[in-house]
Formats: sequence, structure tokens, C-alpha cells
Amino acid sequence: TFAADLDVTLRLGDDQKLSEIEALAKVLADAGIDHIALAQSQLGDLGLDAAIHALINAGIDFSVVVGRAPTQSPELLQDTRHLVNNGVDLLAQMLDPDANMGELVKALSQAGIHGIEVDKPASVVIGDHLAAALSEAGMLQAMPEAMVEIDAGVSLRMLTSLKAMADLGVDHVASSAAAGSHIMLALGTDVHDLASVLRSFISDVDLVSTKSIFDHAVDLYVGNTVDQETLRQTLRDSGMDSKLADLGISKVVAQDLPPVQVIGGVQSNPDPFMIDITHLKTSH
Repeated sequence: TFAADLDVTLRLGDDQKLSEIEALAKVLADAGIDHIALAQSQLGDLGLDAAIHALINAGIDFSVVVGRAPTQSPELLQDTRHLVNNGVDLLAQMLDPDANMGELVKALSQAGIHGIEVDKPASVVIGDHLAAALSEAGMLQAMPEAMVEIDAGVSLRMLTSLKAMADLGVDHVASSAAAGSHIMLALGTDVHDLASVLRSFISDVDLVSTKSIFDHAVDLYVGNTVDQETLRQTLRDSGMDSKLADLGISKVVAQDLPPVQVIGGVQSNPDPFMIDITHLKTSH
């Protein structure tokens, strides 16, 4: 029996099925088990509705582990079909085909799916909308050894923040936006946490360099909690300007101001404060 204040996950073996523990649902719950971790393939057997409902009714929910098998091909988590791999679609009766990502997260929660874990040595491609929604809900986690890519599509404004990418261990961000365009990316945390965020992108090869994850020019929006000169000096003195450039970020934007037209005067379009990382790196 596990202490009541512990959060306990029971992970099924690779050759086990969820139906094998259906009769133990109440016993497991009484013993202090909170979650069941299982691979997508273990949700793939027909007739598991009874086992799923028995465990949910006992107060146990699920973590779906993506990519456990070394030979598994890359998974594309673009829709709910890939969460229940060719078996019982837990969300079929509660999710409209045109549902937004918030409704998807709610439906996953109602279906008893507590989280989605990207296991080693998986290679996973996640859509930007889905990555942002699952990350914000605290549902998506990735092992450091897993290869995680976010597909930004043609959008020029990403929903997944740099902080969320650091938490997920993202290795690459792909974009099909027009060549020469810039993608706008929010920091997702206080600018004083920037150094900590960058440490999450240290290269797996030499443990010193910062890995490049963007294949498109990126403008990083950090908010306006510090003034221009302080941020500029901090980036230069700390060497974070070089690390941001290595990451693939070309500009740091302290505030995003819309165009302003003065009534009775000429039109004014004040540029938001920008730090050109590439320029700083060259002139440093």
C-alpha cells in the first residue's frame, strides 16, 4: 500500500494487456495506484471498454507512452486516431471532428488519459497547436533521449513557447512558411529565466554548444519587463546573444506594438524594440 500523499503510476509490461488488470481495478486503487502507464499498442485491442471504464470508475486514469518499441516508426500526433492505435477510440462519442485543441484536451481528460509521455528512443512529430495545448495542460512529457519535432506548418506565429519547447526537450522545429519570412515565438516565461531556458538546449554531442532547432528565422518576444539597454547589456555580457543565434533565433523583441496613427497628424508606425542577435554576435 502506497501513502495517500504519493502520486503513483503503475507501468504495464510490454507483453501485458489492460484487460488483465480489469478485475484488480478496485484493489489497485485501494493500494494507492493513481495512474496506469501503457503503450499505444496496449490500447489497441478490441473489447477494452470494460477494462477502461472499470479502472476509471475506480479512480485510476492513464498515461499513454508513445514510442516504446525501438523499431516503432515516427508517430504523428496530429489527431486522436494516433492516441488509440487501431483499437477502441475513447473519444469517438465525445469529440466533434471540428473540435479545437482545448476540446481535445478536455476529451482526453474525460476519457481518463492523464498524460502522454514520449518515451525513448521514440521519434515524434507534433503539430504546433497540439503541442501547445497538451503542454499548457501539463499532459505532454518527453524523455531526454527521445527525438521530438514540432511542425509549425505555414504559420508565422507559433503557439508553443520557447519555455514549453525547453520543458518538452524539443530537438527541431520544422516550418513550411515562405523563405525569408520570420516566425514569431513567445518566450513563455520571465526574461530573467532566459538563461535557464537556454540550458535546456545544450547539444547532446559536446555538452557545451547550443543545438540549432529552428530551420527558419525566428523573432523571440520576451515582453517588456526590462528596459532596452539592460536587456542588450545582459545578452552581451552573458554570451546569451551567441547562444540564441546558435539556436536559430535572429531577433529578440522586447515588446510587440501595433501600428499607431495619431489623430489629426501623420501616420506613425513605431518599430518594436528589437535586438538583432546576428548583428550583436558579429560586433561583440
